[in-house]
Amino acid sequence: MTATSIYAVELLDAAAAADLPDLGRIWRQAVLRPGLWISVLDCPAGQPFELGYRKQPAMVDFGFILSGRLNHRWGLRDGPPSDLDGAAGLAGIGYLPGRRGVVAVSGGRPLQAVHIHVAPGLLRHLLDNDLTGLPAGFRSIFGRDPGPAYLCRQEMDPDLQCAVRDIFSLHPPAPLDRLYLEGKALELIALRLNRLMAAGRPSPLRLDHTEIARVHEAHDHLVRNLADPPPLKALGRQHGLNLNKLQHGFHRLYGQSVYGYLREYRLQRARQLLEAAEMNVSQVAWSVGYVNVSHFTRAYKRRFGLLPKHVLQSLRNREPLFPNQSNPPISD
Repeated sequence: MTATSIYAVELLDAAAAADLPDLGRIWRQAVLRPGLWISVLDCPAGQPFELGYRKQPAMVDFGFILSGRLNHRWGLRDGPPSDLDGAAGLAGIGYLPGRRGVVAVSGGRPLQAVHIHVAPGLLRHLLDNDLTGLPAGFRSIFGRDPGPAYLCRQEMDPDLQCAVRDIFSLHPPAPLDRLYLEGKALELIALRLNRLMAAGRPSPLRLDHTEIARVHEAHDHLVRNLADPPPLKALGRQHGLNLNKLQHGFHRLYGQSVYGYLREYRLQRARQLLEAAEMNVSQVAWSVGYVNVSHFTRAYKRRFGLLPKHVLQSLRNREPLFPNQSNPPISD
């Protein structure tokens, strides 16, 4: 490490210690620049355990859960204790000054989570004049030192999931690991704040709590049926939404149109299947709903810059996708 850890972390569950790798392999931290940190929680499936932490100074935290589940219990300097469940696909923004807490990992599934920690002063500098598009509760963070507590959660859209997955699956050239990780951290912050701005923009269409729940149900229906998705009108009708509210709901909750989301989700799912190296290109294409393999190949190359067959070849031959690469160390 090149600076004092923002988090002091300890394993609380002594019974789990014998079944877990070293704490330094589960929870890793790195300073990317003054005021900007990244921490990565990468746990295999197995024994449940708890991590306790203390954090100083107050920072804005951007959290992303790629896989698995956890429960987060924390206490603030001047408030009662709180707890929050987190699951794969969720992203959160938190500003909780004077915080200490416990992260409880269920252990049933592998857990991969990334947190970006940024000092309020640096974040305000990065945003420059873009603060006006953000919700008032978020802007209040910058009003005084320390600002009031703030917490917001949303589901990750495919673009955000892709950026998080890159931290675990793509490996930059070793001399440039910190530069690469800083770029990914800033990308995650920008994507997350863009979603926050989109959710706060006024719209002629309003969705009540029931309609928001129905949009989530339509989303789940869509991703369960990648190979044969229903027409938009049928999807909306099945979940009690007209076409306008269905499309508006997807833009509000997931940042894209229904078909834009479906296209991106298919390609992200295809990327996961290719990285698992258990199917050939045709099988991957068909499993995510592409009837024409050539169309899939072109779409994948346009999105990720690589042909699917080259991804499989590099994985099966255990060669890096790009030359002279090694795993990026998250901490010294």
